[in-house]
Amino acid sequence: MRNVIIAPLTLALSALAVAGCGAPNPEEVCGHIEGVWGKDPEASKYKPFDKANCLSNGNMKKELPAYRTYAKCVKEAATIEAINVCAKAMDAALKG
Repeated sequence: MRNVIIAPLTLALSALAVAGCGAPNPEEVCGHIEGVWGKDPEASKYKPFDKANCLSNGNMKKELPAYRTYAKCVKEAATIEAINVCAKAMDAALKG
């Protein structure tokens, strides 16, 4: 009887883990970047943030391991300079 209960629970938890480990959500990543851009006093040194371009690129690359690393890096970034470091690392990883 115990196995009858544990097996479906294990399957459900596995499904949640796989869903949680899926591709990053470009909307969240770009939203965070937009928020940082709006708060960073150094923003005037950079060209304006283009959310549509960010979303387009994110949707094209979201399945790539380099984008997953980039998304995690960006979500931890608090400045535009830190976001640029994340972007440069992703570009280097994609070029191989």
